Amino acid sequence: WVFGTTFSRDNKNFVTTSRDKAIKLVEIATKNFVDDINYQVYQGGYHAVVRHPSADEVAVAGEEGIIRYYSIFKKAARNIN
Repeated sequence: WVFGTTFSRDNKNFVTTSRDKAIKLVEIATKNFVDDINYQVYQGGYHAVVRHPSADEVAVAGEEGIIRYYSIFKKAARNIN
């Protein structure tokens, strides 16, 4: 179940939050899954997502009651540790 979506600044990708607790990046032209943006899954799922108005960054919120910020695109290799 998808709870929230938002688009990248260039509208070529979109980000979803869903019941599986992942924040996913999808390329619209190819309809391909690109990456899980959140490299660490926290307690509960994320139910809301919004993109920064002038940057490819998103804020997500959910059951924890904490707002977390993520870059839509990798700036460095993501590492679970």
